[in-house]
Amino acid sequence: MIEKVLSFFDFPKSTIATKKLKTYFLEQLDLKANDKKLIKNFTSSITLHNILNQNKINISKYEDDGQKYVEIYLMSIELTDKSKLKQISNIIQTIPKPLILVFVFENEISINITPKRINKNDSTKLVYEETKFCDWINLSDTSTLQEEFLKSLAIVNQSFINFYTFYNSYLDKIITLNASKYSGTLEINKNASEILAKITQTEQKINELKQDKKRDNYK
Repeated sequence: MIEKVLSFFDFPKSTIATKKLKTYFLEQLDLKANDKKLIKNFTSSITLHNILNQNKINISKYEDDGQKYVEIYLMSIELTDKSKLKQISNIIQTIPKPLILVFVFENEISINITPKRINKNDSTKLVYEETKFCDWINLSDTSTLQEEFLKSLAIVNQSFINFYTFYNSYLDKIITLNASKYSGTLEINKNASEILAKITQTEQKINELKQDKKRDNYK
């Protein structure tokens, strides 16, 4: 399963850096007790697969006073309960590197991208600009758009200007996939994120109104 997922990215062999990390999170990172409990009980494995940097691939690093994209890690996290996806992602993303996280639950995967920048008031802290997950994809039953998305993950389909644009290529693809259930296409639209956010807010309001109506019916 993991090998199939990694094949979508098709990263060069020079970037392979396989390392099991669950023990690292449990024993070496200074995590809160509840975070350790989540990692212990709801992940079966956490694995680093690839490290992309200038020594291993011909992409320039990107640094300014708030952002640092020198290398990118590709990691997989096998979950035992996919409802814990966002909580566990928040824990993993405390690693101060640009991470591509692939979450696996049975035959399903979800990919997380979280751009980060350095806190200007405290350089030891990170600010998470946004975090995006693609909707769960069942690899045993993929739609045409999902298949196109998986093919688009290949390294040759990303921007090679620098590691910042490379990383954000994946962010754009996730946003586009999530928007495709409304647009019916994987064409990248610069306003897709904003449009998707508005649609999500509208759906939430509709659900809230439905719940309010149900409560009124029981009064």
